[in-house]
Amino acid sequence: MSRLAFALWILLFLSQVALGQKIDRTKKPEAGPAPAASFPDFKETVLSNGLKVFIIESDRKPTITVRLLVKAGDFFDGEKPGVADFTAELLGRGSLKRKASDFAREADKIGAEYSASSGDDATSIVISGLTKHTDKLLELLSDAVLNPTFPEEQLEIVRKQALSNITAGKKTPQTLAANLLRKVLFGEHPYGKLQTEASVNAITVEDLKNFYATHYFANNATIAVVGDVKADEITKKLEKYFGKWKRGTPAKVQPAELPDNKGMMIHLVDLPGAVQSNIRVCFRSVPRNNPDLVELGVVKSVLGGGFSGRLFQNLREKHGWTYGAYASGAYQRYLGYFAASTEVRNAVTDSAIVEILAEMRRIYSEPIDEEELKLHREYLAGNYLLSLELAEQNAARLQNIEFYGLPADYYKTYVQKISSVTPKRALELAKKYIEVNDLAIVVVGDAKEIKPKLEKLAKVRVYDTELNPMISLTLDLSGEELLRKHIEAIGGESAVMKIKDRIIEGKVSIFAGPQTIEGTFKRVEKFPNKQVFIISTPLFSQEVYNDGKKVVQSGIGGTRELSGDELKKALESSQFNMLYRTAELGYKVVAKEKKMLKGRPVYVAELEQALNGKMTLIFDAEDFMLISETRKQSTPQGEIEVTTTYSDFKPVDGVMQPFKAVQSLGMADVQLVVTSIKQNVGVPDEEFVKK
Repeated sequence: MSRLAFALWILLFLSQVALGQKIDRTKKPEAGPAPAASFPDFKETVLSNGLKVFIIESDRKPTITVRLLVKAGDFFDGEKPGVADFTAELLGRGSLKRKASDFAREADKIGAEYSASSGDDATSIVISGLTKHTDKLLELLSDAVLNPTFPEEQLEIVRKQALSNITAGKKTPQTLAANLLRKVLFGEHPYGKLQTEASVNAITVEDLKNFYATHYFANNATIAVVGDVKADEITKKLEKYFGKWKRGTPAKVQPAELPDNKGMMIHLVDLPGAVQSNIRVCFRSVPRNNPDLVELGVVKSVLGGGFSGRLFQNLREKHGWTYGAYASGAYQRYLGYFAASTEVRNAVTDSAIVEILAEMRRIYSEPIDEEELKLHREYLAGNYLLSLELAEQNAARLQNIEFYGLPADYYKTYVQKISSVTPKRALELAKKYIEVNDLAIVVVGDAKEIKPKLEKLAKVRVYDTELNPMISLTLDLSGEELLRKHIEAIGGESAVMKIKDRIIEGKVSIFAGPQTIEGTFKRVEKFPNKQVFIISTPLFSQEVYNDGKKVVQSGIGGTRELSGDELKKALESSQFNMLYRTAELGYKVVAKEKKMLKGRPVYVAELEQALNGKMTLIFDAEDFMLISETRKQSTPQGEIEVTTTYSDFKPVDGVMQPFKAVQSLGMADVQLVVTSIKQNVGVPDEEFVKK
């Protein structure tokens, strides 16, 4: 049989087989199994100065991409947000060898692409081009990173661009929403800091040089190379161009405390004349190295991953309120956040929020159908596999493994993890990571149009386009009026005064430098001034018994009974519900000022006792809860200022009680997390006598 006849016979056979089969062409073919490995092999080495190097050899195209990561981003800006960004921007805009124009001309001559920018956690500098220009590419990159001079005229160009972006952002709903989201979720924490006209105008060349000098070290950076290279050869070249980069000890940052986002609140940026509202329902989430993050992506996709996501199907397809609705997450080195977002016309702003909340609660409480889950597994796996064609993204992934502390096979097992998510596993992840109660809802729109309806959903705080709360800071309450509003806020005078004794139990954490001591505590109180406080830890126990006349302390230093002024002060500070009995006890609360504190308006007041002196009280100016109290306290080491901060308020017998308190003692912080509060249980007087 000739080759042509044989080929015709095969074609005839195949066509008959195909005709004999019933193929439903309205259904897409079943997806094949996930690839066993879906990320290219890479090699890792370290230069003589400690600079880590990651290399992917790929000869598919005669190109090379080199990405340098410095482990210092906006997180390290300090009091001038924008310093890390400006430092990155000026790399390649003036060095010991080149002016900005020279660098641009030489890069353009060989067709190189160069960029430098800072992110929340790190700064990336990338250069790419044809492999035949490898030496020139590395020489340009090393000159930009190792020899910057930060010319004044280039700083002014970058400053002008930044100021222009800030001005434009105040008129752009998407930018306003994104910025307020960060401010609300992270407050004074570095992730919540934003560039402002003041911070940008304050940045000097000296600031950039100082930032560079305290963070840009070989041992605080990595390099990833992807392209048509041989590992041994490119390593030698990297040693040539980067081997002289000095090592150093990078500066560290102690981040500010995160804001308390308990409960649901709507944060509304007033944009008069806006015909649409930009909405983001958000909450703080896990850091980048969370082991469940890949699988959680499937749940997030079902909720709001494009056209097939539930938010899109609900808000667009079912109700026709928007062009799109999505769920997204940003997961950084230390923290992350989740946001469900959309943009709708004013008339349905409240309705859209109701539907977003409904979909979040649905995915939190009900298993996802297997067919729906399968669609999103395949969608995510396909997108990831397609992205492997992008050299710069692969370079970033190599560095992510080291920077975020991810497992070495993180990307090789990425598709398998996605494909393994079952309805049961998806529900577990949703219950663990999707928040449905403690939510910040950011809305940008015309307050006059939408605020009345929003107030029916939750408490609303209004901001101007500078993202400052639109609330008067004029002191408009006396101390007596402020105290009355506080008592009303926690449940009312009648409910408060009915309580005659209280037993509080919970967990204690003592943070003393690098050491953390865990234990339990118990506090028993009874009207008028009886009190027992016991802390138990594996290392020590501390007890204070106050029967209203005698106070006995016992602990590491032994047991002793207080006397004289020390006894009188202890008895005075043990008054049951002291803040609500000021008139009876002869104390007076004086309102001192109204101001902004950590992004929220507060009242500052003083309460003065006869023996213990003045105590500073901070009340929330919107819900009138007690935020903190500060007093001076005598210790063997001298007088110190002790601040106790209260949060996580919950009703107990009709009265709001704090379930978390943090006491700052200067040399240590003590955190009390309440697990149980019992009131009016009839505590006997003998309970307060040390046995």
